[in-house]
Amino acid sequence: MKAEFPLIAFTADTVSRLTGLSTRQLHHWDRTGFVVPSFADPQRRRPYSRIYSFVDIVALRTISELRQRGVPFPELKKVRAFFGTRTNEGWATRRFYVLGQRVFFTHEDAVLAAKPLGQRVEQDILDLGPIVNDIEMAIRQLPTRAAEEIGRIDRDRFIMNGVPLIAGTRIPTSTVAWFAHHGYSFADIKREFPRLTSTDIQAALDHEHTLDDERRSVVEAVG
Repeated sequence: MKAEFPLIAFTADTVSRLTGLSTRQLHHWDRTGFVVPSFADPQRRRPYSRIYSFVDIVALRTISELRQRGVPFPELKKVRAFFGTRTNEGWATRRFYVLGQRVFFTHEDAVLAAKPLGQRVEQDILDLGPIVNDIEMAIRQLPTRAAEEIGRIDRDRFIMNGVPLIAGTRIPTSTVAWFAHHGYSFADIKREFPRLTSTDIQAALDHEHTLDDERRSVVEAVG
């Protein structure tokens, strides 16, 4: 049976807090194609262009757990090659077995190995259930928002390099606009960002529209 995961989106900073991985590590894995965010702006130089799904977070926590159990990175790259470079679901839907420094995983009712089995050692099984539960608990513990923050746009040069954010979150207005421009309805965006309301989304789109008008005015004045 195919595992069902919630459709929730997170910025790299939040993913770092939920997984214990540094944003530098997340960016490196994205650049090398090892773990690519499910929702990402092709222009990675734009602020906070990397948006991760719940599945991405489970995958990252799984990889982190395997590394902590002694699996070397070259072994993990072989597993990634089997899953394909553009999908993270493989890491989040299989059961993994660690024997020494080798990792095995389930696939279509079989057990596949990243490389041939060597000496026999005690088997260590990585159960994804606790990982998923831990992540869900951590998400529930993310700070709640005050009523006065709903629909407000904040900008602080000491937070997220000063990009416009929806108050009480670390979600840039440009990210909300990106989803809207790619065909996501308000309901779709709220499914991706459960902490947002329709008022937040409209405020973000209005703010980005204002910024676009200001940029056009500057271009016209210069021209």
